[in-house]
Amino acid sequence: MLPIMGFILGANIDLWKIFEAGFSGVFLFIIVIVVTGPVAFIVDRVLLKRPGYGGMATVSVAGNTIAVPAMIGQIVPSFSSYVKLATVQISCAAVLSAILCPFIVQWLAKRFGCPKYEENFGEKQNFII
Repeated sequence: MLPIMGFILGANIDLWKIFEAGFSGVFLFIIVIVVTGPVAFIVDRVLLKRPGYGGMATVSVAGNTIAVPAMIGQIVPSFSSYVKLATVQISCAAVLSAILCPFIVQWLAKRFGCPKYEENFGEKQNFII
């Protein structure tokens, strides 16, 4: 269902809007990582007594968020002029988090340990998570 939604939403996007929203999409990704990342990491480390990489894995921008601006534009017509730009911004942030979040999680797993793999193999392993 998501590929179909993505195609439908993406078919109406002007390619020039991607260049206009490029930096703001990157900035949106950075805000998500900087604002929600430490909170998820601390909750995972302090409250759940885990290494922290699981909390960081939840910080990625999910692909289904791309549909949110279109839904809001339909609910509140005064926001309809912002739908295309917001969709491109969220798409950029979702792509960046899909690419970069696994590397961040892998780095945290290596730094703070990954107990599941240590129990099974008796030492830290270099797994791509």
